[in-house]
Amino acid sequence: MFKKRLNKNVFSIFKKYNSSYICFDENKQNLKKFCNIKNIELRKNVHTNKTEIFIDDKILLTNRKNVFSLKNEDLCLLIKLEILRNKNNMDVLKTPITLCVNNLIDFVNLKEHNMLPKNYDHKYNNKGDNKYNNKGDNKYNNKGDSEYNKCEKKIYENFINDLIFYTNNNEEHAFNMHKNSLHDLKKKTIHLPNCLNYINKYNINNNLYQEQKYIYNKFINLFEHIHNIKLNRANHFETPEQNFDVQEKIQKLIKNMNNSEIFLFYKCTQYLNSFIFTYLFLNRYINYKDVYRYCNLEYIYQFFKWGYVYDVNIMKDANTLLMLSSLRLINKMIQ
Repeated sequence: MFKKRLNKNVFSIFKKYNSSYICFDENKQNLKKFCNIKNIELRKNVHTNKTEIFIDDKILLTNRKNVFSLKNEDLCLLIKLEILRNKNNMDVLKTPITLCVNNLIDFVNLKEHNMLPKNYDHKYNNKGDNKYNNKGDNKYNNKGDSEYNKCEKKIYENFINDLIFYTNNNEEHAFNMHKNSLHDLKKKTIHLPNCLNYINKYNINNNLYQEQKYIYNKFINLFEHIHNIKLNRANHFETPEQNFDVQEKIQKLIKNMNNSEIFLFYKCTQYLNSFIFTYLFLNRYINYKDVYRYCNLEYIYQFFKWGYVYDVNIMKDANTLLMLSSLRLINKMIQ
């Protein structure tokens, strides 16, 4: 009920001022609308102090019909260039920055959307505009809180079950290879596309267990030093139980994140399956190629036994690297 009322209010804005709109979503029919783009213009809205994006004089909206507006004009410029570069063959996977920002705006608005301008003009200063207050609608606010709490919970679960606490304890590694074949394996290189040079000529130094142990310990120690805590590692496959003071610190760390930080952190953990590596990545201790490699040591290790299946792996790897670099960039630009 409220959603209909909200959308009606949004669209009445455009109708009143003869403004049309174009939405960014994954629907193929909708994406075809971007094919004949002639001009994309960035306009500063005096009312909101944010930059908005106009495509052939049509204001750009998100998938959930929120205005595509940002305080960082440089980020809007990147979105503009990304859309122009792909306009003839629009694919959301080829526009990772636009896709991430679209989802970020929808998430933040779901949580924070308290006021909408009732009489809104994109070209002029709307001093004295009446406000449409939706704070009283518990259904809308509860949905935002539910999404936010869900992300918080998932982030904390990623800490509790962080892959960095586990190592493959089989000294000869998971694939039961003998020492002789392991020696041959070290000499082998895999030739990959340039876009995947994060693992090109990458050799496991000795075996999977030792590689994991070295890398995981290195970054656990770094995280412990940053937060002055002591983390417990997993004993075989049992989930390690962290000390109460550690749990409190991590929960406080998550609670202190703003809405944008929660969203970006959550999205990164979906790709990396690691709270600690996500934290170090977003805080610029590790670059996006290295963090993807560190979180996929066993996956990469299999290349040296089974080879690299291009049709299966290349899309997954390339898209994930693209999304990670985009999330890192957005996180830096909105701070």
